[in-house]
Amino acid sequence: MRAAAEGMFDLGYTYAAFLAACKDAYLIELDWQRLMIVTCIPPGILGLAAAAFLPESPVWLASRGDHVEAVRIFDGFRRLNGRPPKLIELEVQDPGQAQVDQPGFVGALGIVFGPRYRLTTCVLAYVAFVLNIFYYGGMYAQPQVMTQGNGLAPGWEIVLGGPFDLIGITVATMLAQAAPRKTVLMFSIAAAAGSISCFGYAGSLPIRTPLLEVMYQVGLFGFYWVPAVGFIVFGQLAVESYPTLVAATGGSVAFSTGRFGAMTAPLLFERVRDVSGQWQLFTYLTSALCAMGIVLLCWEAWTIEPTKGDPAEVAPPLRRVPLADAEHGKRLPQKVPSSPSLAPLAGAP
Repeated sequence: MRAAAEGMFDLGYTYAAFLAACKDAYLIELDWQRLMIVTCIPPGILGLAAAAFLPESPVWLASRGDHVEAVRIFDGFRRLNGRPPKLIELEVQDPGQAQVDQPGFVGALGIVFGPRYRLTTCVLAYVAFVLNIFYYGGMYAQPQVMTQGNGLAPGWEIVLGGPFDLIGITVATMLAQAAPRKTVLMFSIAAAAGSISCFGYAGSLPIRTPLLEVMYQVGLFGFYWVPAVGFIVFGQLAVESYPTLVAATGGSVAFSTGRFGAMTAPLLFERVRDVSGQWQLFTYLTSALCAMGIVLLCWEAWTIEPTKGDPAEVAPPLRRVPLADAEHGKRLPQKVPSSPSLAPLAGAP
């Protein structure tokens, strides 16, 4: 589902780039008000379709007492996962006990930033920040650099990058089924460092030889397929690195830090160019930040040691496995959590 969502994002991105390129291939004279209206049409149609056909959360339905509809939706999940028919039951826990077991927002933050997960949280936040610096900084730099060399006009170069996003999604799905999350994530960060360095070096030259043009194109299209790999795997790792009760909080902290990276990237690019007069220094700085991210991921992997006897709310999860295990419903060697207020007992996906 995460790969499918990323694919829809890429389709929308390519659609918007196509409209802009048709208006002005050099992305200078754009009627942005009209473009905004036209680009809102597909999301509006999809939003109406989602409101009409997207099933409601079965957990929310069960919490409101509609257990029949919740079981029906869980059974639909079972069919989508290709599992054989089984009886689905819901265990309804006493609301008072569920409130005691479920930590509040402050309690969840206390676990996420507590002694056990503090390092993990900081490393994930840094990686999210760097991935967004790479992606949004690269997107900001492209139209300003693409006017040099022998390539197409900037607008059409960006349009051609859309299919490379889909290639990245395919690569991410295949790698995630064959290797641990952190390994794939470090591969994507290393590819980000290499591609943005190629883009900065070759793109800064006024005249490019055929070899330099190849280097430039490798760096350019790295802005498309590399983030597709990184963001998909990072999204899985950010949630699965925490206990179930605080997984949403831990993932939210990492993702929100990444948004700061997205907002910072254009400002950092302009600042580096104004101070040094050389925009390519931004790409080298980003490459160095990516290298530091790999070092931190390795450090975190060697530093965090699983211990026995932890309380359930801080026990490390046993879910950092290839993506295929979760998607195909394989049974994992882990204890059933005792605290969720509603849990499918049999036949659930």
